[in-house]
Amino acid sequence: MSWKHLVLGWALAFPVAAQTPVVPELGRLLLSPAEREALLAARHAPAGGDEAGAGPAGAQAGAVPVQRIRLDGVVDREALPALVFLNRQAVEDGGEFLDFRLHAGRASVVLVTADGRRYRLRVGQTLLREEGRILDRIPPQSLSSPP
Repeated sequence: MSWKHLVLGWALAFPVAAQTPVVPELGRLLLSPAEREALLAARHAPAGGDEAGAGPAGAQAGAVPVQRIRLDGVVDREALPALVFLNRQAVEDGGEFLDFRLHAGRASVVLVTADGRRYRLRVGQTLLREEGRILDRIPPQSLSSPP
């Protein structure tokens, strides 16, 4: 092998190495045990704890009272209580959301106040708390078939 071949090989190798793009490290799908513990601790932290303002519970504590409650969805789970999504927050059937007690059906939820008033929301409907009125995005009878 001649020195010309070595020089040619080095000349071709270095520009390619210099132009190789730097690929950023990809994120991980799974968390480490320490990261999982921190996530679980944040989920189960008592509302109004030492870290007020950190996370959803702390954000609600200092926020203006919620005037509208929207039912985003109901997930019926086989071996567990149904999961209800109100204002994008997950609450289990039988649990509490603000000052309401929840009772979930297949596609609706009954919200019960402390004084016994009941409001039945279907998915997509919004309860106006002060007025006690339910708003529906879909007008009545718009989904029924013609006669």
